[in-house]
Amino acid sequence: MNGLNGIIHNGKVYVIESAETPCIDCDLKQECSHGMLVGRICSVIDDGERFRFSQSLTDKINGK
Repeated sequence: MNGLNGIIHNGKVYVIESAETPCIDCDLKQECSHGMLVGRICSVIDDGERFRFSQSLTDKINGK
């Protein structure tokens, strides 16, 4: 892990976790494309990692 723990994208929190098939299982796969902010962030995480949506952290930052 490179020190990045997660990101906030469109008001939702995504945390980084280990994965055997990182790109396929990534919760940001639909939004990831070259040139987009998310695509650039994916390029800085390790090959064996993916982003997973965290409902509890999203609720926490939104005051729920």
